[in-house]
Amino acid sequence: MMKSNSQNYFYSGPVTSKKFGKALGKLTLKIDKKAEQVEFELLDCFNQSIRKAGCVLLRLHNTLTLLLPSGQIITQICPEPLSYITLLSEGPIKKALSYVSPLRSLMVVSKGVCKQLTVSLLDNEQKTQSRAHLRTFTSSAIPTTLTLASLVYLRGYPNAHESLSKKLDDMGFNIMENPNVIYEKLIADYSVYEPKPKITIGNNATAYDTANSIIRTYLKVAQANEFGVIADIDSEFLHDYRVSLRKIRSVISLFKGVYSAEQRSTLKTLFSDLMAPTGRLRDLDVYLLEREMYFTLLPTSLHQGLEYMFKLFEAERNDQHKALTKHFKSASLNKQMRTVEKLFFGDNPPKAGASATMNASEYATGVIWKCYRKVCAIARGIDENTPDDEVHELRIQCKKLRYLIEFFSTLFDKKDIGTVIKSLKVLQNTLGLFNDYSVQQDALKEFIDARTLSNTKQNIAIAQSVGALIAILHQRQLVERSKVVAKFVNFDNADTQTKFKTLFKR
Repeated sequence: MMKSNSQNYFYSGPVTSKKFGKALGKLTLKIDKKAEQVEFELLDCFNQSIRKAGCVLLRLHNTLTLLLPSGQIITQICPEPLSYITLLSEGPIKKALSYVSPLRSLMVVSKGVCKQLTVSLLDNEQKTQSRAHLRTFTSSAIPTTLTLASLVYLRGYPNAHESLSKKLDDMGFNIMENPNVIYEKLIADYSVYEPKPKITIGNNATAYDTANSIIRTYLKVAQANEFGVIADIDSEFLHDYRVSLRKIRSVISLFKGVYSAEQRSTLKTLFSDLMAPTGRLRDLDVYLLEREMYFTLLPTSLHQGLEYMFKLFEAERNDQHKALTKHFKSASLNKQMRTVEKLFFGDNPPKAGASATMNASEYATGVIWKCYRKVCAIARGIDENTPDDEVHELRIQCKKLRYLIEFFSTLFDKKDIGTVIKSLKVLQNTLGLFNDYSVQQDALKEFIDARTLSNTKQNIAIAQSVGALIAILHQRQLVERSKVVAKFVNFDNADTQTKFKTLFKR
């Protein structure tokens, strides 16, 4: 492993040893070639978390190289291809990338070949006074070459360091202030991925303009995830695809009067049909992601039944992914997407409704205030005797309120919006757990009911494990339900009430 304090430079193109010459003033330039050529992989997660942290992660043959925002370069041996940071042995890169979710798979976002050489400035006693490590990357996907130079400062030789820095400048190198340049140069059609893009709403924008803008934005997010769903790199591609469609469906549902009744009905059907084929695969992804949690809930004597169950889930998931991949490549989906694109990107926009021309700000305050009052009305009526269905309804209304606030957030003070969303999240977290435990129980019951369980060892083990799991999940659901009233009281405090009134009541 190695750490270095470096100033990094980049050059768009290859650099050969001849370009450096043989000397800088009284100092001799020595060129040391490393391996003539090695394969490289540029790695990141589906949500570009490494790039967003200002870092660059490269795998050169059997070594990981991490470029930090400070310019420091860290290396760590990695003899095998790496799929998850958690699988990396303990070392400086694993520690530096501790912020990467253990659930997120690493993916190769670019690959090609890399030529490496080291340039040293030597005095007449052959002592090294300055050094630069050069790596020239040639992408296999696009016709581009990028040279990264890391100028290492050696204490006590500031003049030599300055001379080599000037030489790089004279050769056309630029200081790399942002690592994005590596992504931009080495990735075909590179774009920054934002699952929650900021949607700016102009002062004169109408409700109709805003609805269309939100739908267009999240259509692009959904489409950006399609390749990852097909490639099956990470389950989050499908998750974000579904979240994007869910937000679009929320706009159609919540922006009442913006589209004509007939158009609204057509859009509801259209986006429901787009989302429907993805449901079962996402359910199975969630079960598999929760695998470790399920095992911790049960004693080891019941683990065998879970092993059998998860093998069945894995087999079904493979079948579901094949079916969804086929659907994503089908003529029917292509036709549906062309219909959507004509409406929101073409010259035949959706038919407007009676409220279409309302000013966006005026429309926003009205729908948000109405939704907020509905949340409060439902929550204030909940006690220990309230049916679970009403608790579920509260969860749904809270989600609608959250979406509305986020959709129109740029119309209001950022700090105030942050405050109300933060207080709403606390209530949503409890309602979300309550719903998760409820959904998981229902799914496990359906799993058992759908199977013809003969008295085999496997089926008996599955039935025992699933039965115990349902009982534990039920208890957890009861615990979360008992917290709902307290969490709402916390949400419904005087400060939050005042904030909602100030922002949204007109």
